[in-house]
Amino acid sequence: MPKKKLSEIVPIAAQAPAALARVLAAVPKKTAARKKTAEADGAATALSQLAAAAAANGHGGETPRDEVARRAYYLWLERGCPAGTAEQDWLAAERELQKA
Repeated sequence: MPKKKLSEIVPIAAQAPAALARVLAAVPKKTAARKKTAEADGAATALSQLAAAAAANGHGGETPRDEVARRAYYLWLERGCPAGTAEQDWLAAERELQKA
């Protein structure tokens, strides 16, 4: 391979910053989706710790609020997942669980 002259190398070196900038622009940055995933993972960890604490306190891993939330969710599913009925489902679940 023949050696290149300095006059041939200098123009190539001058293009290096622009080429590097193009490469760096193509590298994906931390996206909002990744940030949300990290936040969700943190929330899941906190919920796991809360469930463990509830289990240690004799609640069997589920708090009364968890029971209401689970029942409200199933009521919502039974009704075909209508929008805007969260409060109605929650109150119905509370009434059912108070009777039991």
